[in-house]
Amino acid sequence: MSAVLLVVAAGCGTSGSNPPLFSEVQFQVKANNGGTASFSLSSLVGSNSSFTVTEGAKFTTSGVFSFYLEGASPPYAGTFTQEETENQVDAPISVTILINDQPVMSAVTSGRGDSVTVTANGSAGTPTPVRIPGTPTAPQHLVRFDVCSPITSTCSTFSTLSDPSSNSGVPGVPYTGSMGDQFMSHLLPSDASRLTPGVYFLTNPQESANGIFAPISGQFLQVQLFVDSVLKQTESGSNSQQLSLKTDL
Repeated sequence: MSAVLLVVAAGCGTSGSNPPLFSEVQFQVKANNGGTASFSLSSLVGSNSSFTVTEGAKFTTSGVFSFYLEGASPPYAGTFTQEETENQVDAPISVTILINDQPVMSAVTSGRGDSVTVTANGSAGTPTPVRIPGTPTAPQHLVRFDVCSPITSTCSTFSTLSDPSSNSGVPGVPYTGSMGDQFMSHLLPSDASRLTPGVYFLTNPQESANGIFAPISGQFLQVQLFVDSVLKQTESGSNSQQLSLKTDL
């Protein structure tokens, strides 16, 4: 299945006004010394907006957990906090920010409750830190797509105190896809780092939010569409089946 077909099927289109195109920004989080790590996301910053997940969300992973900003303008920043694992083991996390698959800055937590911030101004290899001007505001609509591969029938990229049994599924399942709105689409080409689990934030979508995802290894994939932290749609499937999600804004 070609990447071109995914873009066409998404129905997002492109704008005739030639809007600016910004790099995909990726934040990779993993256990610094191997094993399993738990962490929380304070915020991701792009387009002078702050992107967050459900309050109290806790992420746990034994692989690489990636967060993405799609269509956001620089400068960028991501702040993550090391949390306690279920077996009360302190597992430092390593956080890396990448621009166009090129690492720009990495940081490692020093213990439970420690937070680290990684920053970039949009050019791989640019010295840091980068000053984020003013106080980032909340976007008009906080749209995100959560991607995971269920161990059994379902998965969730995060757990909360009210649902502590949620798991992020099988790590390392490759996939591809696209997302956008009525005027712009963002292609997600398959590469070595685009693996489950992943969380995508779509910057300032207009009128609607659309996404199409597909596993490329025949493994089971689940995608959830959230608007302002409210679940709008869940799709799952395998064998390179296209998972289509859409909501009006």
